[in-house]
Amino acid sequence: MRPVLRVSRTRSRRALPAVLFFGSALALAPACATSDGDGGIAGGDSGLSDAATDGGAATDATTDGSADGAVDAAKDASSVDGAVADAGAEPPAEGAACTTGASFSRPCGYCGTQKAQCVEGFVAAYSACSGEVTAADRCLPGATRMSACGACGTANDLCIAGTCRWNVGVCRNELPGGCVPGTKRLARGCVNADDIQPQVCANTCGFVADGACISEAIDTILVPTDGSTAVGNFRFSAAGVVSRYPDAVDCPVNGLEDATPYHFALLKNTTAAPILVEVYPSTAPGGAVFDTVTTAYVGRKSRPVTDAELMNCSGMTDDGGTQWSALYGPKAIAIPANGTAVVQTSQYQAVTAAGQPFSLNVRTKKTAPSPLPIPATAGASVTFGFLLDQQRAVLQADAVNDLACPAAVDAATLTYGRYITLSNPTNKAARVEVWSDDTLDVIMASYAGGLPNNRASCQTVVSDSCANFDHRDACLMDGNAVSIPAGGTATVYVAFSADFEPPAELPITFRTSSLQ
Repeated sequence: MRPVLRVSRTRSRRALPAVLFFGSALALAPACATSDGDGGIAGGDSGLSDAATDGGAATDATTDGSADGAVDAAKDASSVDGAVADAGAEPPAEGAACTTGASFSRPCGYCGTQKAQCVEGFVAAYSACSGEVTAADRCLPGATRMSACGACGTANDLCIAGTCRWNVGVCRNELPGGCVPGTKRLARGCVNADDIQPQVCANTCGFVADGACISEAIDTILVPTDGSTAVGNFRFSAAGVVSRYPDAVDCPVNGLEDATPYHFALLKNTTAAPILVEVYPSTAPGGAVFDTVTTAYVGRKSRPVTDAELMNCSGMTDDGGTQWSALYGPKAIAIPANGTAVVQTSQYQAVTAAGQPFSLNVRTKKTAPSPLPIPATAGASVTFGFLLDQQRAVLQADAVNDLACPAAVDAATLTYGRYITLSNPTNKAARVEVWSDDTLDVIMASYAGGLPNNRASCQTVVSDSCANFDHRDACLMDGNAVSIPAGGTATVYVAFSADFEPPAELPITFRTSSLQ
């Protein structure tokens, strides 16, 4: 697997009603405005009423030691053009003596500026305040406020000089075991034990009922018995409807990750014998790729809801690195005869896309014959798991552009791979596309006939990228598809591109793209 960068989660904040302290507001005003004779401030709005409207409290900056910084910022923001002035000197007041022709500027209001000229040896009137920040959440430099955050916590926010925007403080004093208001979940506790109670986090940071108990609906997929792959096109849960999930290799687990958008599907084995089932989400038509975790609950017929139910998972979970996860190979689900299993597909990232589409693929795990007959119908495909456990010198490849054959062999790098021989049972020449719906970094190449005597003598290209197709990593598609004559054979080489990858099973799909 590639290294995974996990995104930290941040909590939403709700502004508390602001309390306006005129002392600090007026302490800021002299640096940037003059009296208009009516007790107001010349050059536009004083900002006092706006501060209250915007939910900001212009409190005394000296309470947190920032008053001096606010004054210094005002001094630094002033300038004298065309005249010599001491560094940091405040601009002169109107009517003060000055050098004719000099110009002056000073800060005002919401990070605005006032300008004046020296006329006949005296500072003329300063202009109206211009260039102020107009955003709804603007604030006066140095102002502070207290805002609500997280689970009934609070944060001390400071208005930043130069931007007139709030810098949100650290969330403190959250309610232990509380929830973030507005968060939704499903819970047990209904009269009918199989029903689910919708809940919402109230302003008191505790969950309360959000409507009547409901009968649970769950998407169902019948596990194919003919070797095909069943595909269900679903959507992750809606905004605000989230579920926690296990994020460990072995089940059951002792803890859960933060709640994110999710989907649960019920898989049914309709045969009289136990079967191994492989399950993997993938990109839906017109959809996007998501970083997911896949978890199975064998024997369940309804979705797990409580923490105890969610932790009691089966077998192993799979974290797809930075992309789709999958339960295949050694992680395949063992479903008993006429039994069921519930599969949870959860988005990993804190920044998630609720309600977005994805596809869920379900197939019976099977062992590939050798040689592997390609589908005899154009457009048909088969998928098998192949264990990459044969160590050889890797073919040189480029992670961005496919390299043309014949290939160069990197004798210094030994990686695990496998040769897969394909046979064409038809009386027509075939072209076969090959790819893997997996996140492991692999390369692919093809050869005419059976196992090659010369590993460098590949056909078309050595592929280490598949950017133009809706598949993972390497692929042999379109002009690079594998050519197999009527009744003939060809061989595909699949191997890890890096020598640190241990042997692993990889699902590989073969699709007959044309028969001519």
